Amino acid sequence: MIEFSSEQTPNLVALNPAEHRELRLLQDKIEQHAAAQHLVPAMFSEYVRLAVCYPIVISKNEQTGQFATSVLLGLEKNENLFWQDKQWQAVYVPMQVRRQPFFVGQEPSVDEPGKTKYVLCIDENSPALSFDQGEALFDENGEQTEVFKQSYQVISDILKDEPITQDFVQSLVELDLIEPMSLDIVLDNQQKLQINGLYTISNERLSMLKATELAMLNDKGYLGACFAIAHSVAQIYALIQKKNQSIADNLG
Repeated sequence: MIEFSSEQTPNLVALNPAEHRELRLLQDKIEQHAAAQHLVPAMFSEYVRLAVCYPIVISKNEQTGQFATSVLLGLEKNENLFWQDKQWQAVYVPMQVRRQPFFVGQEPSVDEPGKTKYVLCIDENSPALSFDQGEALFDENGEQTEVFKQSYQVISDILKDEPITQDFVQSLVELDLIEPMSLDIVLDNQQKLQINGLYTISNERLSMLKATELAMLNDKGYLGACFAIAHSVAQIYALIQKKNQSIADNLG
């Protein structure tokens, strides 16, 4: 039985233009960062695009008990079935993959004691960073290059999206729309997989909402997102097909 969780701890350091002036980005390695991830966080603004390619599921943080939306990339831990032949095999790549190897952290504010401020960080373990290959993040004057600005834009979009995504999930909790999902899968080689620890939106409870509750979801722009997530579960069949093909390729 596989219990899925979304925990992962990168090695983060604050990005410093003086210290990291020679740092370079290997753009063809960005997606490799998620080559062994079975779950990747999903943001509200991309649900419709994600639903075309992936099952969007709801996972629970084991420490806090909080729910979050994610895309399911594999049927086993550390498995990404969309990473094949050293490339991402899907028409749309999740924002939380495209923003690699950058993260947003917090540090104490010098100007306002007792408060924290956001700081841009890099994952030192990222395969997409190098000091001798790739495209420079800073020019000879220490100014940001276009490559850096493009990556920073993805981070900015995620920051804008986070409070909306959290409010959307909280609305699902308050309306009791989240239900556990259990998958019992038999692959072509007769291997059996039982997957627990994931959740989805209950179509039955969604159809039973009061008119005022539906209106609230619609006014917030959340109703379409609910349908996108609920319908995306059918993409699990495509994921099973990918798994079967992967097994067949390995045997061949």
